[in-house]
Amino acid sequence: EFARLEAVAAAGLGPLPIAVDAAQGLLLRPHVAGRAWQAADLGQPVNLQRAAVLLRRVHAAQIDAPPLDLKAAIDRYARLAGHNAAGQAEACRALLARCQDPRAPLAFCHNDPVAGNFVMAPGSLWLIDWEYSGFNEFWFDLAVVSGQHELPEPRVRGLLEAYLQHPPTAADCETLARWVVFYRGLVSLWQSALMAQP
Repeated sequence: EFARLEAVAAAGLGPLPIAVDAAQGLLLRPHVAGRAWQAADLGQPVNLQRAAVLLRRVHAAQIDAPPLDLKAAIDRYARLAGHNAAGQAEACRALLARCQDPRAPLAFCHNDPVAGNFVMAPGSLWLIDWEYSGFNEFWFDLAVVSGQHELPEPRVRGLLEAYLQHPPTAADCETLARWVVFYRGLVSLWQSALMAQP
């Protein structure tokens, strides 16, 4: 993770880590002088455009990282949630199957670009908390931004246009909509797993 954070910093996407002690499980990162966004910030078109530009830079970055195994994440949450969530997990697997395209190129993704992980620092916008980063279809990052913050349809189209750099087609909107439904299902399953813990 330390090497990945160094690469992220070298690409100008996040702050440079200070030190790591793998034996102790410690990672020291600097305080970022800036303001973490809230959901309302992503409701503003200018900030959605900034987020889209930053995510394009993330997805273009040449950073060594493993793929994000969403199937394994579903299985892990299902185990933690217990048998009562079996139907929920199956629905989540079906949603993922509708989203993933085996022909789609994978990109380096943050995989958790919620509002609080965007930090507006003087002169720049950064992402923090890269522990879930890895290769994935870029749609997942856009689905997190859209689905987590319940963006209305005009804002979703604005996000897509800023990211794709052209007006989104009906197929683009449908693809993102499928990923948003999957993302919300995954979050719901994760919440079930949390609630099942003693």
